[in-house]
Amino acid sequence: MKISWGYKIVILYLGFVFLILFMVFFASRQKVDLVAKDYYEQELAYQNKINHKNASNSLKNKLSWVIEKGELTLAFPPECRGYKIKSNLYFFRPSDVNLDKKMALVEDTSLVKKINLKSLERGLYKMQISWSANTKEYDDEGLINIK
Repeated sequence: MKISWGYKIVILYLGFVFLILFMVFFASRQKVDLVAKDYYEQELAYQNKINHKNASNSLKNKLSWVIEKGELTLAFPPECRGYKIKSNLYFFRPSDVNLDKKMALVEDTSLVKKINLKSLERGLYKMQISWSANTKEYDDEGLINIK
């Protein structure tokens, strides 16, 4: 049996329509998460973050951290000696938004602060640190791996 070219065009067209409908159905089932719930507000305030990072980069000695035995040790620069240091930590887990964690550290003049990380699940985190000393604000970030 021979199929005419008109039927072939109709079959091709219907196949294309079904393919598009399948793609729309499949795409509508995909989970789409923004990095943060207040992403747009954060984007508007991004210039402040850039200024704070530049202030941090201009310090003679940088903020440093070490992870040992489930404990994060932050060492603030000597330029902050004698000033009260206020700091906030945000642990961002790229693979699961439910594992993100925010911490506010006690405001004091200590240049070394220890944070227990046992409440965090094992894995890779992006750590963001916002801190202030002597009315100046700073931002630092880095990757940490909790084992």
